[in-house]
Amino acid sequence: MIPTCFSDYCSMIPLLNEVTEWSLLRKWTLSEVYRVKLATGETRIIKWGGSEMAGEAGIYRDLVHPLQLKAPQIFEFVQLKDSGVMIMEDAGEKNLEQQPQPAHFLEASRELARLRVRAAANLERMIPKKIIDTYSVSMNNFLGLLNDLLESKKVAEKDVSSSW
Repeated sequence: MIPTCFSDYCSMIPLLNEVTEWSLLRKWTLSEVYRVKLATGETRIIKWGGSEMAGEAGIYRDLVHPLQLKAPQIFEFVQLKDSGVMIMEDAGEKNLEQQPQPAHFLEASRELARLRVRAAANLERMIPKKIIDTYSVSMNNFLGLLNDLLESKKVAEKDVSSSW
C-alpha cells in the first residue's frame, strides 16, 4: 500500500503505481525515505520532503551536479506547493545510515574530504555567484545559529563531551 505522503503524486508520477514493495528507510517530520521494489524487479529510492525539504532536488541540480560530486542519479522530481517527491537511483543497502560501523564512518569521512576538495576546486569555476549566494550562510549567521544551538535546553541536558 502506498504511504500517505505520496498519494497526491500518483497521477503525476506513474512509477508510484508500479511499486510492489515499500521499505521504510527513514521517517522524520519533514521527510520520508523508502526503498521500493518495482514490478520489473528493479529498486529505487523514493523521497518525500515537506516544507524546506521539498526543494532538495534543486540542491542536486544547482550544486551537486555542477560540482561533479558522486551522487545517486535523480530519475524524476515533482514539487507541489508545500512538498516534493524525488525518485533516485538505489546506491545499495550497505551504507553508513543503515549500517553505522566505524569502518564505514571512516570511509565516509574520507569520501567527504575528497568531495570537499573537488567541490572547492570547482566551486567558482562551475557555479554562478547567484547560486553560491543562495546556498551560502554568512559567518555571522552561522555563528548565531551555532550559539542558538549551544544555548538550547536539549543540548544543555546532554553530556556530549564524554563521547569524544
